[in-house]
Amino acid sequence: MKKILLFASILIAGASFAQNVDDQKITFNYIQLPSNPIKGPKVYSIELNHDKYIAANEDSLNAFEAKITLAESQLVTWIEQKKKVDQAYLLEMEKWQKSVNAGTPVAQPVKPPYPEMPKLKEELDEPILTTDITEGTVDAAVRLEGFTKGDGGAVIKINFEGLKNASVEKKISGTGATTKYEYYAKYEMPVTITVEVPSQGIIVNENINFGQKSKLINKFDSEYSYDYWRIDNYNQFWVTLQQQELTSILSTINTMVNDKCGFPTKAYATEIYTIKKHKGQDYGDLIDAYTQAKAGYDLIYKDVSKSDAIGKLKKAAAIWEKALQESDVNDSKARVNDKVTALIYVNLAEAYMWMDDWTTADSYMQKAKIISVAAGKYKREAEDLESYMKYLKDRYTANQ
Repeated sequence: MKKILLFASILIAGASFAQNVDDQKITFNYIQLPSNPIKGPKVYSIELNHDKYIAANEDSLNAFEAKITLAESQLVTWIEQKKKVDQAYLLEMEKWQKSVNAGTPVAQPVKPPYPEMPKLKEELDEPILTTDITEGTVDAAVRLEGFTKGDGGAVIKINFEGLKNASVEKKISGTGATTKYEYYAKYEMPVTITVEVPSQGIIVNENINFGQKSKLINKFDSEYSYDYWRIDNYNQFWVTLQQQELTSILSTINTMVNDKCGFPTKAYATEIYTIKKHKGQDYGDLIDAYTQAKAGYDLIYKDVSKSDAIGKLKKAAAIWEKALQESDVNDSKARVNDKVTALIYVNLAEAYMWMDDWTTADSYMQKAKIISVAAGKYKREAEDLESYMKYLKDRYTANQ
């Protein structure tokens, strides 16, 4: 029983302490460094290559014109065949009528059927063409952040292959009265992107949107409902689909080129740990450190060097490091006991990470991970920081 009471008292004491840790949640913006940096002037231009889809459109139109020519030729032939059938029938009817008039009854000739009529050109399906992609549309959607538009710098080359292998697939589901006819558009709309820099050559070469895609057109209760819909809506459906697909493609391109070569502003969420006054212990210094750190983090977005921010973060780090001089991880009643020590390590690791001092940041991360109380929350925080620091450090190193 004494053991149970003792264990309960330990839990209560731990819970009481934990309630005094303030997780000050903050969000700030920073400028992400490129993974594939452009060396030279911060100038870029965009070149579009339409050659493939223009050629494909021309081929499709030529093939359609050939079908029209063939249909017209087949119709002329059919008219001639029909005329011959009519002429032969009329000659037979002439003989029949003469025989009847002469008093010799004979069976009336049966008119033979006409040959099967070919399709009229109005009945031919028009080709599905790639809608023209304008420079204005691309320029409005793709902007390399941290750069200005102009000549003599990096060139973003976008090769649009256009709409390819477009078709419609039918799927039947259900039975009886619940039968549904689903129609899907199958297509490809691939794009190739390169970023070329005069002094570096090609630094980015990516394929976007490759592979077959599928989009539900609609579900119908009857195949004839689809045929009815198709008469007035089929061609416009493909135009609308291309517009939607292009919007998505350009968004992907913009995200990709900025991630690799630009300086986009990103949001980052974290926590700065402070301690409330507890059992006569004053933690005003940690509140002061929080104030300095928060002010520093709020300035990070202003420029790549983070010079204004670093000054504030150094002041916060100095306060935390001074507090660590009181650290006594073996005395739970100490002002800076094991838990306070662990959370200060995490605060310092993050601050030094954003000051690009990777060695010091890593040192505090390792300390936070090995301190006994850090087996839970603060160890996980340190491990998360370690992963994020690698991401930041790799980009920092690429830009040196």
